[in-house]
Amino acid sequence: MTIKSDITKLVIETLVENNSEIKSPLLESPTSDTALFWKDGTLDSLELVKLISDLEENVYQKFGKQITLADEKTMSQRISPFRTVKTLVDYIHKQLIEIK
Repeated sequence: MTIKSDITKLVIETLVENNSEIKSPLLESPTSDTALFWKDGTLDSLELVKLISDLEENVYQKFGKQITLADEKTMSQRISPFRTVKTLVDYIHKQLIEIK
């Protein structure tokens, strides 16, 4: 497995876990194309904050690296990394490879 596939699996598992509270049919079996937060997004702002917090913790548990998914740099990006599962996976991957 590649690191990206590990990250994808982690994001999808975290979404499924969070869906026990959200109860969205779209998050029962998320894929890389699942919309998260943007046009046609599944999550509201509070659900996104919970997902971010859980993902930061899960990334630390899985990879032993502390990342921050919601900071000034992230929020000022022209294209949000929270649009889909794929864009979020790409963003997490980028952060992990930047940490030495």
